[in-house]
Amino acid sequence: MTDKKQRRERRSMEPAFKLQVVKMIREQGLTVSQVCKDLDLTDSAVRS
Repeated sequence: MTDKKQRRERRSMEPAFKLQVVKMIREQGLTVSQVCKDLDLTDSAVRS
């Protein structure tokens, strides 16, 4: 099999962006999964 998933380049996130993500989850009542889909992030990027 030569169909491997291509790895994403590791992103660094500014503190203001992280705060925006937290606010989306807490204040807007969105789920972590929904925020990840909306912002094209992985669950582990948001949960850590």
